[in-house]
Amino acid sequence: MIDFSTVAIKKMAIHFVGNKSKEEGVYLSKNVFTFFKDEIEESFLQYFIEPFRKVAEFYNFYHPAEIELNEVKSFATSIFSETCSFEEVSEKIAKTLYDKSDHPNINAGELMIVWFTGCSFDSETVDAIGIFKSETKDTFIKLQQLGGSYDYQLDAGINIKEMDKGCIILNTSQEKEMIVTVLDNTNKLKGAKYWMDDFLKLISCQDSFHFTKDYLDVAKKFVTEGMSEVFDLSKADKIDYLNKSINYFKKNDHFAEEDFLQDVFEHSEVIENFNRFKDKYSNDHHLVLDSEFDISNKAVKSQARVFKSILKLDKNFHIYIHGNKELIEKGTESDGRKYYKIYYDQEV
Repeated sequence: MIDFSTVAIKKMAIHFVGNKSKEEGVYLSKNVFTFFKDEIEESFLQYFIEPFRKVAEFYNFYHPAEIELNEVKSFATSIFSETCSFEEVSEKIAKTLYDKSDHPNINAGELMIVWFTGCSFDSETVDAIGIFKSETKDTFIKLQQLGGSYDYQLDAGINIKEMDKGCIILNTSQEKEMIVTVLDNTNKLKGAKYWMDDFLKLISCQDSFHFTKDYLDVAKKFVTEGMSEVFDLSKADKIDYLNKSINYFKKNDHFAEEDFLQDVFEHSEVIENFNRFKDKYSNDHHLVLDSEFDISNKAVKSQARVFKSILKLDKNFHIYIHGNKELIEKGTESDGRKYYKIYYDQEV
């Protein structure tokens, strides 16, 4: 994780970026902030930094043709090397984001580009560039004492405890690749995921966390979506495969693909279909899936929350399945009603 304990703001620029499909335009502010009162800088740092303190996912810049064509990476390089002025580069970032903001679900908002000093990553002290976009405004009640009474008024502003979109680019020397961490808490629809894919163009770092997370992602997608296209599976069967998948990662420190496939999918026909699904999925999502890697416990704990082991039956029953699927029997009564028969040794 990144250590922000000595972070400070060196420079900050603020622009407005609208929705291109709505022709809302870009407003480029000419002033750059280089000095802040302590309490103001502390509030800005809470807004910029706090959401990233516990982030464990890191990315590298990517481009389908050549990495040098990744615009945001080039902008960050220009700032770090000081080959262009911060003011000029911040304007280019705003214009580039506007060009990518052509989906109707994208909201206009203020764009803040910040140059940080004093960040630490893997014991290396580095500068960082933050790019943050605020798309939502909160309403605040302002109270003021006047002549023994109170007056009030409503105002709108940015809630410093809630981040809409943001990324922090670290000027690391690690393998000559910048490390990027990113958040996007708005525009969850697939068509509007422009922040990471179109604007930043990021791919997962090749480390144990992402190898673990990405492989579990593929296994889950295959079980919940891919297998149904080839095999006739009940929900209990899918839950059993999900449990086997996550349990392999929980009980092992090192991942070996051949062992995983035999433990989880067992049958050659299922394994062949998984491999085809995995190859297509990784190509479509620009993933690097290694066949052997050390398993990240943080990634396993994170993914375990989305590996659902709940069998929902109408609105009457939720059955949590954690063990042997052979103890569950599915059937249909003569009148057409469906049932599950559950075997157990004792109540706990």
